[in-house]
Amino acid sequence: MTQGGIPHPRSAQSNRWQSLIAIAVVTLANIGFIVAVMRNPPHTWMSSEHHLVNDTISATPSNALKLSHPDMIPASPNLTLITITTTHPPFNSSLQLPFPVLENTSLTHLDLTVSSAGCPPMKTALIGILSIPKLANTARRNYLRQIYSNLNSKLPHDQQIDFMYVFGRALNPESETQLLLEKSMFPHDTIITHRKEGRDDGMIFDWFQEARKMAFSPHPTRDGEWCQMYRYFGKSDDDAVVHIERLSRLLATFPQGQSNFVGKHALKDHLNMTHMTGMMYLLTAEILEWIFHSPIPRENLKGMEDVQVGKWLVLGAIEASWIDVGTKFHNLPEADYFQKPVTNETAVVHWCKTETQFFKCVNGLNLDLL
Repeated sequence: MTQGGIPHPRSAQSNRWQSLIAIAVVTLANIGFIVAVMRNPPHTWMSSEHHLVNDTISATPSNALKLSHPDMIPASPNLTLITITTTHPPFNSSLQLPFPVLENTSLTHLDLTVSSAGCPPMKTALIGILSIPKLANTARRNYLRQIYSNLNSKLPHDQQIDFMYVFGRALNPESETQLLLEKSMFPHDTIITHRKEGRDDGMIFDWFQEARKMAFSPHPTRDGEWCQMYRYFGKSDDDAVVHIERLSRLLATFPQGQSNFVGKHALKDHLNMTHMTGMMYLLTAEILEWIFHSPIPRENLKGMEDVQVGKWLVLGAIEASWIDVGTKFHNLPEADYFQKPVTNETAVVHWCKTETQFFKCVNGLNLDLL
């Protein structure tokens, strides 16, 4: 299989069979899970979300980070606050932020030394895909998991892009069951935040907090030093399809050594500020670090998630380059805006909502499971 060139012709019947297979896999898994639920009801389970421990020896960096903001964690009779240790990256002063640092006194003040010598090569990007636990969305996610895994396996390490699937807390028992199934089947790329499902209450902030946990790794040989794992950190929707190689090549063309906010510029909204459209946007580690520490995002959580990210950078007077990718990110032709046919220049195509639209996106980018 190649990613470039003219898309392979594919019949509507073939498209439908692929979709039916994906849905059948999910349906069979659901049936098996329902049987397990009947034998072992959900109220007897111990969820892995916010699974907090009472001793600092066995506490993970992930738990420690969640505990650094106790006001954002649901009350629990078993909750005991622990101290953040140096096993978690503290504030990164060596990244030379191009804007004032707003100190957060609830965090450790130890400096983070980021090294390049002796570190593994950085991957291109870590992207959070915000999703919901409906059957159609689940079928798309599982199909994309296979596609992206296959595509990454054919690329050098530094051109690969990792994806995480981000959910809010379930709104009903059916969604809760679906989320628990997702977490059990895909524990390494599924994130369930403490916030209820919805696009206007701060889930994008939760994702960037999670992304910051994965942004750095301890240096393999130098104690006290850290390796940056990705060049960019992004957000996308689950009705978008990414051509990994093209996106990686595109990001490699942008200037390094500066703060970049990459995406497709949206029109001025009623708040008279600019933001990137939600189909895909990415930012560099310096901006991620600022989002992690600044009080501005925490004080401006409510509102359309993609608008809020732009608002944070405007309110913070962030001196970042807003890079518009033009028509390399676009919607399908049947969309109401930013519509364009899929071509060999498309890196991200959005509006892949229905079964027909989804496979139009996949086939248009010449992606398949072969």
